[in-house]
Amino acid sequence: MQIEKNVANSVLFLTLLILACKLTAGLFAVVIALIGCLTVFGENKKWTVICSVILPLLPSFSPILVSSTFLGVTVRIGQIILIICMLVSQSTHMHNDSIPIGGLFIYSIVAIISSVSGWMPLISFFKILNFVIFIINIILIGYMMQESIETLYQLRICLLGVAFFIIVGSIITYFIPSIGYSMEIQKAGMWGIYTTGAEVKAKEWMYFSGVMNHSQTLATNVPLWFAWSLCDLLIIERKKTWIHVAIIIVAPFVMYLTRSRTTIIVLCISLFMIWRFILPKTIHLVYNSIQTKKLFFSIVGVLFITIIGVQIYNQTLSRWLRKKNYIENDQRSIIEAVTESRMGLVKYNLNDFRLNPIFGKGFQVMNWHEVAYQQGQISLLSAPIEKGVLPLMVLGETGCIGFIVFCAFLIQFDIKCIEKQYTILMCLFTALLAANMSEASFFSPGGGILHWTTTVIGGFCLDMITKRNCIGNIKNVYA
Repeated sequence: MQIEKNVANSVLFLTLLILACKLTAGLFAVVIALIGCLTVFGENKKWTVICSVILPLLPSFSPILVSSTFLGVTVRIGQIILIICMLVSQSTHMHNDSIPIGGLFIYSIVAIISSVSGWMPLISFFKILNFVIFIINIILIGYMMQESIETLYQLRICLLGVAFFIIVGSIITYFIPSIGYSMEIQKAGMWGIYTTGAEVKAKEWMYFSGVMNHSQTLATNVPLWFAWSLCDLLIIERKKTWIHVAIIIVAPFVMYLTRSRTTIIVLCISLFMIWRFILPKTIHLVYNSIQTKKLFFSIVGVLFITIIGVQIYNQTLSRWLRKKNYIENDQRSIIEAVTESRMGLVKYNLNDFRLNPIFGKGFQVMNWHEVAYQQGQISLLSAPIEKGVLPLMVLGETGCIGFIVFCAFLIQFDIKCIEKQYTILMCLFTALLAANMSEASFFSPGGGILHWTTTVIGGFCLDMITKRNCIGNIKNVYA
């Protein structure tokens, strides 16, 4: 019962942080950063790691839960201060193991060159700087989590708490539609339409955002947290706990409520990677690998039977894929129905590529950004994009040169993971790439922070626990 108690405390801690940010208009984020800075030079760096992980996540939550007045600014400033402190602290404490994403610095250099002649160079440069800071933060967290077994354990508990808060918390907000459908309510308000959560919920195909600030943020992250929790259950915990059971049972329902088709793809790829690479690893890590495999296939079997059952009952899967309640008159094939909404993004990215095949049209910018910036509709620090389809986005933004460098990074990443036995990291990072096949937020610290936290930080944490053979030590210390 110890893990349940610790995760419950983690969920309570996260809830209190969010409440504090709400009551202080986001200024409490400074306090979180200061806690991380004050503990970074001590022997126990668990609070530094936890603060470094939690701080950038806060803007991803629903504005109903956290006030966004000063949150964005305080999080950026706090993150930079924390990174400086970690850099000073880590100057004499490097480790053999590290998160192998250094190749993205080379890609960033190519992005700078590409952006010089891009749509809006100044915005691109700020976004590149933001992304580089983001990557440095992840690498430093990877170093710091290795300071002690306790730090690894506390980070794992923290991530389980975040997973529980997002998934179980979101299903609770389904019954509080003013929170669960806050994105749709805000969207209506932008058009001058006042509506309530109950009215939005009653309409067809309204997008559910749960405790997050956007439906797609929730949709692409839930299968990733599902996969991470399943890895933790199979490799680390190795027995059922009510925390893992709650996450695994509730997650499919939250996925369905988001009405996102990307979530199905990410879920299927995650399960395939776990079956192909994680399950064979249990033979070397646990004595009762047969029971572990039975647990995995039981979970997959229940999911499969549920999907088949609801499809036979009322064609739920078909309506989900086609995004129509009445599919009898829909003449499109399944492939056409699934890809139709992304064809505009495909054409946009390919058009950028044709305009400059060698270097593309600039990092994370679009052709309308210059006019919008001049009119004051966007700023250097806030210029939203809607591109999607990661491979084509890379091709359109950085051309053939950037595409080759990015592919080289992916190859180098997998080779390093295989050499260092970062199996969980490699599997979850593949799921991260799958999540970016539709809503590409790979280079966006704002939209993609949860993706990276789950797959890269979370995956590396589990790999460090298994690689150092400290599962037994953790269970003995915290039994």
